[in-house]
Amino acid sequence: MNQAVATQGVSELRKHFYPAQYPPETGETPTLAIISAYECLCGIADYTYFLVQSLSKFADVTIYELDTEVFQQGGRSSREDAINQLAVMCDEIKQFDAVNIQFEPGTLGYNSRVAFKRYQQIVDAAPAVSVTFHTFLNHVKESRGFWKELSHLHLFRAFLGRSHSRSKKFITGKPVSYLKQAGNEKQASFIVHTQRESKRLARQYGVRKECVFDHPLSYLNNEMIADLKPSRMLKSLRLPKDTILLGVFGFISEYKGTDLAVEMIQELPSNYHLLIAGSIHPAESRSLMANMHPYLRTIVDKILAASKQSNDKQDQNTELDKLVLLVDKLKQNRAGLEGQSPGSEEIKKTKKLKLKDRVHFLGSQDRDEFLAIMNECDAAILPYRDVGQTSSGPISMAVDLSKRIIASRTSAFCEFSKYHPIRLELFDQNNYLELSQRAMSPQGLEDQQATHNWSTNVKTYFSAHGFEPVTQEQWDKAESHGVAAHVKKIAA
Repeated sequence: MNQAVATQGVSELRKHFYPAQYPPETGETPTLAIISAYECLCGIADYTYFLVQSLSKFADVTIYELDTEVFQQGGRSSREDAINQLAVMCDEIKQFDAVNIQFEPGTLGYNSRVAFKRYQQIVDAAPAVSVTFHTFLNHVKESRGFWKELSHLHLFRAFLGRSHSRSKKFITGKPVSYLKQAGNEKQASFIVHTQRESKRLARQYGVRKECVFDHPLSYLNNEMIADLKPSRMLKSLRLPKDTILLGVFGFISEYKGTDLAVEMIQELPSNYHLLIAGSIHPAESRSLMANMHPYLRTIVDKILAASKQSNDKQDQNTELDKLVLLVDKLKQNRAGLEGQSPGSEEIKKTKKLKLKDRVHFLGSQDRDEFLAIMNECDAAILPYRDVGQTSSGPISMAVDLSKRIIASRTSAFCEFSKYHPIRLELFDQNNYLELSQRAMSPQGLEDQQATHNWSTNVKTYFSAHGFEPVTQEQWDKAESHGVAAHVKKIAA
C-alpha cells in the first residue's frame, strides 16, 4: 500500500510509504528510506517502483522523491526549493535504520558538481547508507558536453562523443571515494549491476569486497506477474492468429538499435510483425516543434520506402495474379462458368503485406500495458549498440516474464549473461541479417529457471543494509500469496 505524503512548508517534498506486508514474527521490522526519482518518465523511477514492491513485503519502505522539476533545474527558485527539500530530507532520514540512494547524477542536479554536492549531504545525514550505482564510468574519454547530453538523456551522443572532461570524476570517481570514506564511520555499501563493476570497485578504488554487492536489475515478483492482464493495444490491432510478434521496448534511440529491428523484419516472412513499444523521450522531442525527430525520421522513411517499392511491384503483378487465380479456380471446378473473374478478396489474399502493415508503433504506454505487450510477444528483441551502458530494464523484465530474448553481443549483455547463463540468444551488433536468422530459429532457452530474480534481489538489499535475513516463514507467506494469485488468474 502506498501512502503518499507532501511535507508542509516545503515545495511538495513528496514521500511514499509502503508498510511491510509480512513483518517478522519476532523482532522489529527494518525501516528503509530510498532516495530516488519516482513517478516520472525515467528508467530509475521505474526500477525503484518495482524494487519497492518486493522490498516492502518484508520491510517498511519510504521513498523520498527527487522531483525533476526541482532538482534538475538551475533557476533560482528551483535551487532554493532543492536546498529546502534536501534540508528536510536529511533531517528525517536520520530516524531510519538505513538509507539507499538510487544514484544517477542527472536526477540529483542540473550539473555534475551540484549533483555530487547534494549526494554528499545525503550520505553525511544517513545513519547507514547504500548507493545503487546506475552509471559507472571507467577510464574513458567523455565529450566536453557529456553532462549536458546525459542530463537530456541523449545517451548515444553522450557516450560516443567522448573526449577529456572533468565531469567523469563527479559521476563515478568522487561519489565512490566519498562513500568509501563514509564507511570509516558508518555502514556504507555499494550496489552495482554487474560482476565487472564489483571487481572494478575493489581493484581500482580499493573498496573492501564485503562492502560491495552485485545483482542484475530485477523487476517483477510472482504476484505482479500473476496480476498481468491481456494487452488492450494488441487486441485493437486484430492481427491474424498465425502472427509472430517481435517487440522492441523503451525509448526510441539510436543506441537501442530500433532501425536494426526494422531491417530485420524486412528479411522475415510476412506473418512476422514488429512492435515498437516506446517513443522518443520527451526531453528530446520538446524542442522539435513541428519536425519529426531525425532518428525517427530515418526509420519512418525506411518503412515507407520499402512499402512503396512493394506496392509498385504488386501493381505490376496484379493482372498475372488474376490469371493465376482464374486458372486455379478452373482446375478446382471444371464446371465453372467461362469468363468468371476472381473476386477482390481472393486477389487481396495473394498480396504480401507492406512493411508499414507489419511495423506497429505503439507509443509510450502505462506500466501495466507496457508489461502486457511484452508478455504477449513471442520474443523480445534488443539490438543495442555498445555505448558503455551497464544494464537494461527491458532485458531484465523479459527474463522475469520468461520471454525469449534475442540481444546484441554488447559488453553489458555479456555481463548480464553471467547471471543468466545459456539464456540469451546473442548476435553481432549491427548484423540485422544474423538477427533475422536468429528470429526464425528459436532455441527454447526461455524455459530455463532464472537463478537471479526478485527474491535474490531482496536478499542482496537486506545484506547490503545489515538487516536480519528474511525468515523462511516470511518467504512461505509471500510465495503462497503469489501462488494463490496465479491460481485465481487461471480460474478466471
